[in-house]
Amino acid sequence: MSLLSLTGLDVVNSNQFRISPNLVVTFIIPPLIFEAMMNVDYKQLKAIRITVLLLATIRVVLATLIGGFLLVYIAHLPFLVA
Repeated sequence: MSLLSLTGLDVVNSNQFRISPNLVVTFIIPPLIFEAMMNVDYKQLKAIRITVLLLATIRVVLATLIGGFLLVYIAHLPFLVA
């Protein structure tokens, strides 16, 4: 096992390599979220917190339902799997 495979980089041949999704989730997204939260103006966020929470939860539920129904009708997956 090489050091590259431990970091999530897999060398396929001399011209190509693949980046593991675990690498993105572990090393790229957390610093981005941390930096974004350090730059949030909490006074402005407090004024619209109810709207933000409602839109975030409603849109997550809608995206889940729409994605699930598309998988049922397009990919013909069972409803519980989709």
